Amino acid sequence: MKNVILILILFFISFGWVEADESYYFEKISPESGFAFDAVYTISEDCNGFVWFGCNNGLYFYNTASIEKVDLFPKSPGEPQ
Repeated sequence: MKNVILILILFFISFGWVEADESYYFEKISPESGFAFDAVYTISEDCNGFVWFGCNNGLYFYNTASIEKVDLFPKSPGEPQ
């Protein structure tokens, strides 16, 4: 019985030394920060760490500092809207 208690104590103490060194930070992305959307259809992260959002009104990327809308088909000056 003493061996079982000792094993349980050592087992639970060992979990106290196993700690993750990583910490996580979450940030709310909203229309106030430049992300205007009605629906997000896809989310992907590229090899540079940019997070890409495919929305009903365009393509956006987020680089932890700002949200930028990607203009895939820019209008030429004088071209009708």
